[in-house]
Amino acid sequence: MQVKTLKDEYVLADPKGRAQVWKQEDFWKMAFDKDNPANNPKMGYLMSQFSFETDWDSWEMHPNGDEVVFCISGHIKFILEVDGEQRVVELKPGQYIVVPQNTRHTAKIAEPSSALFLTWGYGTENRKIDENTSV
Repeated sequence: MQVKTLKDEYVLADPKGRAQVWKQEDFWKMAFDKDNPANNPKMGYLMSQFSFETDWDSWEMHPNGDEVVFCISGHIKFILEVDGEQRVVELKPGQYIVVPQNTRHTAKIAEPSSALFLTWGYGTENRKIDENTSV
């Protein structure tokens, strides 16, 4: 057994309870390859960790499952589109939010932050924030 870090690798927990370790670049190659058999609606929850110093530059939405975001450090303001309106949820260390399936969300970083994400990632959609998109 080897100690690893989520900064370099992801863990994909499949529905049968098995943990698969993926190097970040290999995971994204698989996730964007529609012909890869590992890229399917039953792939499971992805566990990842990200650090942020700047606001996100896109909205994302997970059509196949909820996402859990746990703030490890810093201060993150999550903006969720709910019933056509934007709602702000602030996270500080030790706090988490469950982002419901099919909810567009982005984040404003109030101070350098790190968060743990549990995401049912299959089918994730991203939309760039531009001058026509208010946040």
